[in-house]
Amino acid sequence: MAIVTSYLKQLKFDPKLNNTLIAKYLRNPRLGILLVLIALIGGIASFISLPRVLNPNINIAIVTISTTLPGAGPDDVESLVTVPIEQALGNVKDIDTMTSTSQNSQSLVQIQFLSGVDADKVTSDVQTAVQSVSNLPKDATTPNVQKLDFQNTPVWIFTVTGHDPASLIRFGRGLRDTLKDVTSLNTISADGLDNQEIQVTVKPQAIATYGINPQTLSQTVTAAINSQPAGNINTSQSSFSLTIDPTVTSLKDLRGLRINLPSGASVLLSDVADIAYRPQPGVSNSYVAYPYHTAQQTVTFSVFKKSTANVTNADQDAHSAVSQYVARYPGQFKISSVEDTGDMINKQFDDLVRDLIITFCLVFLVIVLFLGTRQALVAASAIPMTFLITFIVMNSTGIDLSFIAFFSLLLSLGLLVDDTIVIISALSAYYRTDKFTPMEAGLLVWRDFKTAVSTTTLTTVWAFVPLLLATGIIGEFIKPIPIVVSASLLTSFIVAMFITLPIVIIILKPHVPYRVTFLLRSLILLAVIALFFAIAPKGIYLIPAILLFVINIFVYFQVRNQLFARIKERFFKRSRSNQIKPGRHINFRQYFDRGIINFDIISDKYRYIITAILSSKTNRRKTLAMVIIFSFFSYLLLPLGFVLNEFFPASADPSMQLQLEFPAGTN
Repeated sequence: MAIVTSYLKQLKFDPKLNNTLIAKYLRNPRLGILLVLIALIGGIASFISLPRVLNPNINIAIVTISTTLPGAGPDDVESLVTVPIEQALGNVKDIDTMTSTSQNSQSLVQIQFLSGVDADKVTSDVQTAVQSVSNLPKDATTPNVQKLDFQNTPVWIFTVTGHDPASLIRFGRGLRDTLKDVTSLNTISADGLDNQEIQVTVKPQAIATYGINPQTLSQTVTAAINSQPAGNINTSQSSFSLTIDPTVTSLKDLRGLRINLPSGASVLLSDVADIAYRPQPGVSNSYVAYPYHTAQQTVTFSVFKKSTANVTNADQDAHSAVSQYVARYPGQFKISSVEDTGDMINKQFDDLVRDLIITFCLVFLVIVLFLGTRQALVAASAIPMTFLITFIVMNSTGIDLSFIAFFSLLLSLGLLVDDTIVIISALSAYYRTDKFTPMEAGLLVWRDFKTAVSTTTLTTVWAFVPLLLATGIIGEFIKPIPIVVSASLLTSFIVAMFITLPIVIIILKPHVPYRVTFLLRSLILLAVIALFFAIAPKGIYLIPAILLFVINIFVYFQVRNQLFARIKERFFKRSRSNQIKPGRHINFRQYFDRGIINFDIISDKYRYIITAILSSKTNRRKTLAMVIIFSFFSYLLLPLGFVLNEFFPASADPSMQLQLEFPAGTN
């Protein structure tokens, strides 16, 4: 028998605890089962409905106003454009900060509003204020007012390369039209696709031969590709506008357009001009390069999801649509991912699941070693139970599954099992004294540990709550950390005191009602029958197999009592022999109930050290001096440079963006 501490020797059960409200709760296991079912159903439903995003939802309205004044220097741009716009914005409410940049031919004004304001409303207010500016130069463009949306980032950026530019452009346009039909996608941006135009280059010898006037030729082509109004049709009940559709709608139609000559004859446009798709002059193309290969012209697609769509679902829909479209042209085009947000989110989720499994296994192993298998199963199950309830809190507070939320869950992962371990360890220690029933031990643990566990949990939560006071973009960015961590810790206290405690009381001395036993036996029998018919031979062998199965079931029910009695007799006989011979291995039942390693030896050593410190004034002074010296040394690590101070550590980003500025006058 384990060594019992002096406190446990003196511990007595107070009968008044039987009349408390918690006693009524612990005696009714249905309430605990109901809480578990609510947590399972609500947590799973909340997890499924939580949007997965890369960045947290930042509720900060930022509006930019960009204006172009061609040919003006920075000083002229500031005095003629930037200053009038800033003066007009002075009456807009809820502005936090306003910054402006004036450079060659360009004015940029950026406004950051206070937290919580309606971004659409303040954008409309800014638009109204900018439209009231009447003293801008005539050459200045209309100010472009745009709202910055932190969530409006592409879920997938990829490139498409082909063998020749013409087929690449045709393929890219078809792929863009295909992606536009995907319901979960909103905007499809394609760099390098819309820089093609149909160019008609008149042959010089044709002008001399046929006497064609280039201006007349241009007017003929323009009239052929444009629709023309044809008047109105008025009836007694309605009025209709008529238009003549263009006669040229394709490159083939344009080449077959007939041009009237001054001599009265007509020729095809393709006879007097070269007609082809060519890049627009002055527009940059998109290229992709691989190691040991020259750069190739490409079309770069940026796929944006709808605001109501899930990132991972939108990413999967985009991948599926692209794969199906590319399959029509086997081996002709190559798709390369540049940035895949859905894949990054899935990787973060896989890391969370991996860490969850590792923590589950470590907690289970430690508790098996020191407390027992049954207690380990209950403690390890508290981790997913706590996360499920945390998902309910996240869903109700509007927190998405971003990388900050994943970081918060990982941060709380090492803290949320503390309460459960304390409750299980105390309940096991009280019950091992053989002085109390499981219910009495549970009531004593509630009385002795409810204050200690609740105060330690609130103390840890209080360390994260001040993060909610942060304002601005950083405050919105880190807001999920205190909410998720605090919810996880408070949930761990609820799970430990109201779910783990009654479950451990039940498993210490289980008593299963007959109706539950009958239901379980019936389900097992039905499962055995279903398994039999699944693997039983068909045809003429089915009837003998059924007969043999019925005989086995009949024999089993006839001998089951004697069989279980003999197994139980041998098990306890071996247990008694192991207790008589201390040198032999501990029996399996003791492993299951009390663990493998006796923690009392470590407790005795710890109690001996604490007693030695508290009983001697000299030892107390030495311990205090050691704590002060160690604290002083640890505080010096920061100013001495051994511990770096940074808000977020540097990460190994696999991508890099470069912006090159060439000397003035460069084409």
